[in-house]
Amino acid sequence: MEQSLWRNLFESEGWTYNRAEMDAYLNNADGEDDTTSNIDKSADSDNSHSTDEKLIASPLNISPVPISRTSSPLLGISRWSRFYNHNRQIAATEGERSSIGIRNIRRLTSLGKEGHSTSCQTITDNNAVDYHYDPITNTRFINWQKLYQNRFAIEERWKGGSCKTRMFPPSSRPVSDLHTEGIYCIQFDKNIMVTGSRDRTVKMWDMKTGECKMTLRGHDGSVLCLQYDDTMLVSGSSDSNIFVTDIKTGEIKKKLIGHQDSVLCVRMVTNNRILSCSKDRSLRLWDRNTGECIRDYTGHRAAVNALQWKGDRVVSGSGDRTIKVWNLETGECLQTLAAHTRGVACVEFDGNRIVSGSSDQTIKVWNATTGECIYTLVGHTELVRTIQLDPIANRIISGCYDGCLRIWSLDEGRLLRDLGQATEGR
Repeated sequence: MEQSLWRNLFESEGWTYNRAEMDAYLNNADGEDDTTSNIDKSADSDNSHSTDEKLIASPLNISPVPISRTSSPLLGISRWSRFYNHNRQIAATEGERSSIGIRNIRRLTSLGKEGHSTSCQTITDNNAVDYHYDPITNTRFINWQKLYQNRFAIEERWKGGSCKTRMFPPSSRPVSDLHTEGIYCIQFDKNIMVTGSRDRTVKMWDMKTGECKMTLRGHDGSVLCLQYDDTMLVSGSSDSNIFVTDIKTGEIKKKLIGHQDSVLCVRMVTNNRILSCSKDRSLRLWDRNTGECIRDYTGHRAAVNALQWKGDRVVSGSGDRTIKVWNLETGECLQTLAAHTRGVACVEFDGNRIVSGSSDQTIKVWNATTGECIYTLVGHTELVRTIQLDPIANRIISGCYDGCLRIWSLDEGRLLRDLGQATEGR
């Protein structure tokens, strides 16, 4: 039952994980002989800025199980577990294992596992399978203690500002793969990266190799924003149009025409709908299947630079220095938040708090219910261009035109770490 306690501790911290991927791994969904199989299933979320991490890496192409961060102490000593994913313990005898449907897999070649340590070290590509496979009983399992340790190690890296940087795509890739002008927007997961550029194209890249898998053309202006899911890619451009593209084939399925100026942000929302905002001072809600504009949201007095949503609430930030909260279904403006002294460039929203970044060089944290400004975070020296909000970790990560990244405490309203890795370009 030790692993049951580790799992309870893991979940009590509020950390998330992909149960479907765990079940697929435990049940060997792609067949008994999986030494070359891939059971990759991407985690789904209504937040495009998810901070899920890869926790199980495998040279045998066994898919990782992404979960969110951690901030808890490390306990105990590692040992084998036979704990199954659905709160039950794998029986010790072969007969009992058979009776509860645990599927054996072909014994894996030894990876040279060393004695387990109680220090905080992450699972590496060379020993990941060992941590989640018992060669003695020839069974798969979920080692919750190791997942817990891995999350703790990741948290320590956040606290210490420890990270690795690499060129993407690598220098070995041909020049013909590259964008010919600046990159304005990006989204990625463990398999692909999608980028939009001033060169009017969208490119899809293999995250592991850096190979450009597809170049999408069609926009008559810079690609300023994008978002994708398992089937569709939505892109917005300075040509005022929004394209809905089949992410597998690259075929443009719909062109959403209605904005009168550059489209600055797009978000996929429930029921196959798309939210967009524009330099024309408006937000629009679209049906992505028909291309019909369902609703306009008007009231801003300058370009609407950013939007985010949660449930039936939409939050927008504008060059008119205000943030507005809207009812998604009716289009009614519920609140107008005014405290920034210059335009609002970016917003994040988790349902309870709104975080905004501005060209006044500050970040503000708001109570989404009352509209009260809780904190003003000062430290950046130029326009705050991007923010990411992690409500589980209680962290804000911000990027500024000064080229610096900073990490802030969401609960305490203070700077935790200046990553000190200034980059060139805007």
